Amino acid sequence: MRQVARHLPFLLVLAVPAFFAASGIAQTHSGQDAKSRHGQDGGAAGTQLKAALVIKMSDGKYDPSPATVKVGDTVEWQNTGTLAHTVTDDPRLVKEKGDAVLPEGAKPFHSGKIQPGGTFRHTFTAAGTYKYFCVPHEHKGMLGTLIVEPAGGAHGSEHPGAGTNSGAGSNQHGASY
Repeated sequence: MRQVARHLPFLLVLAVPAFFAASGIAQTHSGQDAKSRHGQDGGAAGTQLKAALVIKMSDGKYDPSPATVKVGDTVEWQNTGTLAHTVTDDPRLVKEKGDAVLPEGAKPFHSGKIQPGGTFRHTFTAAGTYKYFCVPHEHKGMLGTLIVEPAGGAHGSEHPGAGTNSGAGSNQHGASY
């Protein structure tokens, strides 16, 4: 029994990452107000996938928008503004119904507050048009559109900075809105 207890911390270090890798739970987010998030990036906690597209969030807009990626692509949003923003596609949190649109089979997502300089990543697993918004700035028209094409379709990344990575940390489950 003493030997098991002595090795327990080591076993936990191995077991916890293995659990998250097997479950596919991982969505990366960085920023001072980062809480745990639930999403899909297809990798283990701490895995950094190269972003297929980088979208800049300034105060009042997402750029580029609209933009196009393929199923399985990871998109990274970077807050280059001076205010905290969110990347939200969750019909339960929207004020105007048309501001949040999800394709059939897609799960809602919400980044939580992303402080200036912070990032958020999400991997898209369902094709279709996503209309997302910034929770605190929806009323000011901070809306974005992302078109996700089937994996075999043409890829139209419209942003020259696509593929950059700012080294966001990873989190899982239970975002606080």
